[in-house]
Amino acid sequence: MNRPDIVIVGGGIAGASLGAALAETARVLILEMEGSAGYHATGRSVAFWEETYGGPVVQPLTTASGALLESPDPDFFDGSFLSPRRTLHIGRAGDEGLRDALLADFAGAVELQPVVPASLVPGLRPDWVLGVLEPSCRDIDVGALHQAYLRRFRKLGGEMRLGARLERAERQGDGWRIETRDGPVECGLLVNAAGAWADDVATACGVAPVGITPYRRTVVQLRLEDMPADEMPLVMDMQGGFYFKPEGQGRIWLTPRLPRPPATPRPRNWRSRRPSTGSRRRSTGGSRRSSANGRGCAASRRTGCRSMASSRRSRVSSGSPGRAVSASRPPRRRRCWAPAC
Repeated sequence: MNRPDIVIVGGGIAGASLGAALAETARVLILEMEGSAGYHATGRSVAFWEETYGGPVVQPLTTASGALLESPDPDFFDGSFLSPRRTLHIGRAGDEGLRDALLADFAGAVELQPVVPASLVPGLRPDWVLGVLEPSCRDIDVGALHQAYLRRFRKLGGEMRLGARLERAERQGDGWRIETRDGPVECGLLVNAAGAWADDVATACGVAPVGITPYRRTVVQLRLEDMPADEMPLVMDMQGGFYFKPEGQGRIWLTPRLPRPPATPRPRNWRSRRPSTGSRRRSTGGSRRSSANGRGCAASRRTGCRSMASSRRSRVSSGSPGRAVSASRPPRRRRCWAPAC
């Protein structure tokens, strides 16, 4: 590709999906700093499709995406990206306001059912007395979705350069000149889809950053000998303290909803054979601890990053006349600002 019309910085799910759409009518180049696309947030996602994601403002967009994900065009993907899950929002006495706000915010837009949470999660501690079931929640095969977008992007003539970190960029006439580790590139429109590096890319382009901050989040996979069944719903604390979901029979992914303070956006992966002897099982009765026989044993855990604007709300900004465009991710819900991909 001699001179692309559009350069997208970042080859994760945002850059890949945007590239697949734009390549229908333009020459598009994706610059990816890593040796493979989707290495960070996209590749480390405990992903689910949930209509209450991001609050009432984002909900219509999420709902509108359901048909494409459930039954995509066979030329795009032969199958469905979604599989049944459901969400159970749980709360304690005193969380009635959060429950009522959840029901009111999505009344008439999303099916939500007040339920007794213990009926859906065996062994749930008795102080979790409030429950709202969201039947429409689905698991997403993020890897398949990401690869489908990349296939379409390439099929339409799009080009991706791996290991091509943007070093700096400056306006040149009615477009941009970009310096990368892979050499210079000129284009008309520059799109910032760099996730945790979005502000760094903006600064390197001479564009005011919008305030995207990377936060560290750790997800632990636990082995549990007596639960959960794979059909158990995704379970979310109404106050935003944690969520967990089954990952096959006898395993769950568990993570705090609130991320840790800003950190270098570098994920880590490691496996552990030692039981997490200091951890209490949130989903069961009281203080039962893990032991050497595998009950509650940490099978693996991984650390990645989630990136948010300071407002914890969706943001889109465009630089004019230089035409640099950037976007930030929405919060998980209006009341809890830790997103999940």
